[in-house]
Amino acid sequence: GSKSAPQDEVDEIEVYGSEAQSGTQLATYSFEVCDSILNIGPCANAAMGEPAFLSEEFQNNPEPDLEIVLCSGYGKNGALSVLQRSIRPQVVTTFELPGCYDMWTVVAPPKKDE
Repeated sequence: GSKSAPQDEVDEIEVYGSEAQSGTQLATYSFEVCDSILNIGPCANAAMGEPAFLSEEFQNNPEPDLEIVLCSGYGKNGALSVLQRSIRPQVVTTFELPGCYDMWTVVAPPKKDE
């Protein structure tokens, strides 16, 4: 069964109060971009192949090193995106450190003057 009309009115009074609000209150909002997130969607076309350049350190990898090139984004945000399986730094130089087995980078906060 459905509710009777008086019961509907009682429900409205419980939710909204007994007096109808007739005034109009205007509010203004101001939006501004605070941050953005990289997004490659939507993706229109894709092609897969080997990279044009690899550092010597990565050329002897037994698994094929493939990239995917995508036409991505839309309008002024459109771009060519290159997806790689891993990070491949461009190695500028290498050298040996005889007798060195392990190496770490250590960072500490600057010492405050006392």
